[in-house]
Amino acid sequence: FLDPVVMPLKFLQPQASHILEAISQFKLLSEPSPHIVVGLSNISSQTTEMKLINRTFLVMAIGVGLDAAICEVTDTELVDAAITAELVQNKHIYSDSFLKAYHTTSSSQGI
Repeated sequence: FLDPVVMPLKFLQPQASHILEAISQFKLLSEPSPHIVVGLSNISSQTTEMKLINRTFLVMAIGVGLDAAICEVTDTELVDAAITAELVQNKHIYSDSFLKAYHTTSSSQGI
């Protein structure tokens, strides 16, 4: 796993787009490509809209190849955004009840 250091948006705003570009470039390093993980809450540290910033950055990072995030798993809107981002990327099969199916599976597996 590669773990790029995500800095707070409030103090180093340009770095967020650099992290997204780095994630996409990391995927080209080798075959198989390395897995990428980020500490998600760093991006929103000391901001007033922490949850919104975390959700938005997570979806954007998934879009460029993020594999995992250290995040607040009790934020259901964050988890739902991640599930939906992966669905849009064709990583899961669509169902009208895809969120319910994911949460049911996760609960039964102790996740």
